[in-house]
Amino acid sequence: MLSYLSLIFGAISIVLLLLLVFRSRPSQTSENSEILRQQTEAAIRNAAERTERQMREQIQLSAQGTRQELAGALSRFQQGLTQQMTQIS
Repeated sequence: MLSYLSLIFGAISIVLLLLLVFRSRPSQTSENSEILRQQTEAAIRNAAERTERQMREQIQLSAQGTRQELAGALSRFQQGLTQQMTQIS
């Protein structure tokens, strides 16, 4: 009889402990998920800023290259016109 009572009390205490563990977990889980969400948002924001910065740099480099190409083409055109003018004169 005593062993049955100890088994029943042991089972009840295990059930109560499990209830306490699982009951306290959702609040910790929600706190952890909130922290994880904030960290994820911060990582996405940083990645977006880094991508924007790199894109801006690439556009600037591309624009510089285009300006240099146009300046070279204009210079060659000017030299060609100058040569034709001197040949005509």
